[in-house]
Amino acid sequence: MHYFDSKEQLLSAVLQHRDAMDVRRADLDTPTNPVETLAQVMDANMKVPGLVTLYLTIAAAAVDPHHPAHDYLERRYRRLAGGLTAWITEMSQAGLVPKVVYPAGVATAIVAQADGIQFQWLLDPSVDMGMHVRRGGRRLLGLPFDKPIPQLPNPWTMRRALQLYPVTMVTGERVGEAPVGH
Repeated sequence: MHYFDSKEQLLSAVLQHRDAMDVRRADLDTPTNPVETLAQVMDANMKVPGLVTLYLTIAAAAVDPHHPAHDYLERRYRRLAGGLTAWITEMSQAGLVPKVVYPAGVATAIVAQADGIQFQWLLDPSVDMGMHVRRGGRRLLGLPFDKPIPQLPNPWTMRRALQLYPVTMVTGERVGEAPVGH
């Protein structure tokens, strides 16, 4: 209680720290795609059920605009959906996904799928969250679920995504800066 005004503020800070650690662990220059990155986060989440429970509990409570985590989760969602929308738009313009794909709608559905699969996994730990995000993401993009997502001619990397949607929205740090205290 010395550092935080409430338990909700403390738990919100834990989630923000977890997101910052995910960004720091990422290889910023390896070509990837946001669906695969999200699936890798789901794979990692399967090792920390307590954090998954915490995230879902806080996220549900934070729909209240007065909740301490509301603004953070709103920024987090905008960052995720915005990055996915930009990537899907580029994929569509490059002819790698069908033109009928509505980028913002598909981005919202991919994020919703990732949140929903975490809840299902808590109910049934045999659910492979990463696999479902990979396959579901492909289907939402209008691609076969059993084929890899093609790479853009100008590969998408975490560094490129962070340039569009900076890590400052998550941690207050700029890309490439060492975290405070490290």
